[in-house]
Amino acid sequence: MLKFRFHIIAFLIASCFVIISFKSDFIRQFYIEKTQQDTLLPSDIRYGNYINFSESLQVEADVRYCMRNPDGLLILGSSELTANDPARAIPYKFIPEKFGKQVIAIGHQGNQCLSILTQMTALEDELPHSKIMLIVSPGWFSDSYAYGTSLQSFLEFNNERTLMQVYSNDIPVEFKKYINDYVARKYTQIVSPSAILNHMHFSAQAFDKNSVMSFFWQPFYQLNLCALNIRNLNGIFEQQNKSINTILNRSQKYKQNFQNNAVNWDSLIDAAVKYHASISDNNNWGIDNKYYTQHVNGSRHHYRIPAVDNNVEYQDYKMLIDLFYHYKTNLTIVIQPLNPYAYDNLNELQVVVDSVVSYASDRNFKILNLFESDTGKYQKGLLSDVMHLGSAGWYKIDEFLMNQYWRDEK
Repeated sequence: MLKFRFHIIAFLIASCFVIISFKSDFIRQFYIEKTQQDTLLPSDIRYGNYINFSESLQVEADVRYCMRNPDGLLILGSSELTANDPARAIPYKFIPEKFGKQVIAIGHQGNQCLSILTQMTALEDELPHSKIMLIVSPGWFSDSYAYGTSLQSFLEFNNERTLMQVYSNDIPVEFKKYINDYVARKYTQIVSPSAILNHMHFSAQAFDKNSVMSFFWQPFYQLNLCALNIRNLNGIFEQQNKSINTILNRSQKYKQNFQNNAVNWDSLIDAAVKYHASISDNNNWGIDNKYYTQHVNGSRHHYRIPAVDNNVEYQDYKMLIDLFYHYKTNLTIVIQPLNPYAYDNLNELQVVVDSVVSYASDRNFKILNLFESDTGKYQKGLLSDVMHLGSAGWYKIDEFLMNQYWRDEK
């Protein structure tokens, strides 16, 4: 009798959640409407940086095409992807314009490892052998960023369609559970959660290792599962899938369009370093004059750096690397530099960076590590400020990518 009452109470509470989910502001804000289907363009000639997947179905179509394209490269990162780039040295500009390859980037500030993990889980059918570069900022593992992707960023970069794909895709349970657990931890901060967010929350609770908790949450899970199925009766997601497949089929088939434009990388990088020195002459830290005057002026930042075992972002990073390893993705990783003149404890952050490098190296992923904590070894000019790459830094990455992915074509 007690168990019966227990389930009745749970059922009534769950019903309230279901009703609320259908009136969700989250759906109105993040739901991709049918009207976008008629505006999709061929994906074969498109390259550049997309802020997130919420812009339109065009973004997902272009990213999927790029991941399937033997001449395509997908770049994943955060604020560095939207930094000032007057020389057009950033890979999603330089490589397509110089060599004719398709390079698409996804991200801006806040797009950290858990957010990227969720996006890539939604696209898991494209991951095997896709060319992907992950730009890792060491700053992710320090200060408040070390607590992992913020809820605001997670909801921005992973709209309802993305989360529905995570739910419906046949992926290893550990990845799906990891994402569900994140939603469960943040659930009380979500205003008017949608049916899919409710489902992810209830999934985390219903399959908890604690048998008592699991027993309590099962009615919530089952009822919300019904709500989710009802929510999909209009077939909107299936229609979106058809629209994306239509545009992918309409796009030209993959072609080798290599332009044999020889590049003297050393000369290019040297010229960029010299130019940066000419606009950084009011300080000896290698920082752009305007940025130094407005933001630095001799001050040094002290990072708060949790140990790797307590660093949420590092745990998210490991799960992301595990996903790429599981799907045999053709992944390269770039560790961004930080200006050691502007920080007083990069030697402590070096410990975390070493763990980041070794975890990926142990899985045979290729890494370009530009991080340097020693001012005596740091190359001024790689960064435009204290953490964002300048032209010289981007040219180094361009060279690395061409050598990794298209060496035989040179």
